[in-house]
Amino acid sequence: MSDYFMLECFMPPGERSFAMIKAVYLSEQASWRAGEQFKTEPPTPLQIGIRSGYKDDLKEMYYADALVISKRLYNELEAAGVDNMDAYACVISNAETGFKTEDYIAVNLLGLVATGDLEMAKIRGNLSFDELKAKGMLMFRLEDNPSAIVIHKSVKAHLQNKGFDMLTFMEPEKWMV
Repeated sequence: MSDYFMLECFMPPGERSFAMIKAVYLSEQASWRAGEQFKTEPPTPLQIGIRSGYKDDLKEMYYADALVISKRLYNELEAAGVDNMDAYACVISNAETGFKTEDYIAVNLLGLVATGDLEMAKIRGNLSFDELKAKGMLMFRLEDNPSAIVIHKSVKAHLQNKGFDMLTFMEPEKWMV
């Protein structure tokens, strides 16, 4: 069994009871997925809109180019020892309903790790994972697929103990590339 898990926060297929947020893009010189600190800080608070036709109920975590997470999740990731996150205040709003919240943070997750052979994974349909390459990091993006977020089993256990039942933790071998 792996010491690492893929972190997901799925919306059930066909479900529209959770908000779907718009992507948070930066200038051409910066990317949320690069795993590096920004040379120029983005303007804060970041303004993030909820897509038209969706309700205002928010999930704990979104991939909207940026990793957008609840402050509650951010605080518990820090409590679990994750120390490679740059956080940026954001306001999520719904122009259709007037809903607005400042309870979320856009996170620049620092560190890309090449843990497996993505080309072979595409052939097999799942991810091979060399845990030694993670060098003990508690949370990171995959270098070959920076939209993928990986967490250590200690972080997973901490989040589960804190009641984060909306998150899904998948073994790398079961994660579809």
